[in-house]
Amino acid sequence: MRRVMAVAAASLLAALPAAAEHTEVIELELKAGAVEHLQIDTGAGPLEITGVPDTDRIRVRAEIRFPDADADEAAEILAERLRLTLEQGIAGAELVAEFNQTGWRAFLGESPTMSLDVRVPERYSLEVEDGSGSLAIRDVRGDIDVDDGSGGVTINGVEGDLTVLDAGSGSLRYDNIGGKVEVRD
Repeated sequence: MRRVMAVAAASLLAALPAAAEHTEVIELELKAGAVEHLQIDTGAGPLEITGVPDTDRIRVRAEIRFPDADADEAAEILAERLRLTLEQGIAGAELVAEFNQTGWRAFLGESPTMSLDVRVPERYSLEVEDGSGSLAIRDVRGDIDVDDGSGGVTINGVEGDLTVLDAGSGSLRYDNIGGKVEVRD
């Protein structure tokens, strides 16, 4: 009898679908315009921005993880809920990266997570509005304005001025800043 129950339990477990997990990578690229400014507006997730010498391109690599979705479900979520754009505007370039976090999945922790790696010409200035998650900025010559909701912020190797308007919650560390520093937290 025990053997029959063990075989039945193993059969039942084998019949259950395995928890799906899927990762998508989306890359965006934009030729740097005459205006050397990038405005970044992101939701939740890690954000890393690096100044790159001798380039005329802005490159964005978004890695999106779906904790409980297969490829088809991930494609549906991307189409319905992801806003990921990199565009040239009058005042410079603009990057928007966020998910519409509504519905029951957001409350159960099943929402996708997105990490961003942004490479800009090192001469650029940045205006960053980051929702939550870690933020790292390095090797940028222009001025930087940061408005961060929560998560650790690390800024290193900036030749211009640094203004941190709101660091929300989390640590703030900055080193090797060539211009003036203003922190309003």
